[in-house]
Amino acid sequence: MLVINMGGTSTKLAIYSGGEVVHEEQLRFTPPSPVKQVQEELRPRLAQVRAFLDSVGVNLDKFSAIMARGG
Repeated sequence: MLVINMGGTSTKLAIYSGGEVVHEEQLRFTPPSPVKQVQEELRPRLAQVRAFLDSVGVNLDKFSAIMARGG
């Protein structure tokens, strides 16, 4: 399972297998200035998630579940 927790200045990512964390990362995020709509953050945050998955050698299609929260 991939867990994504997006905050105002960071994105926390974790990969779980069998109920255990196998990879975890907190990535700093600097939003583009000025942000008029939250959708403006989509591309840079998605790029961060993809880079994290590449760095740990996991393909997005391998997950049985993806959980995300923001706020």
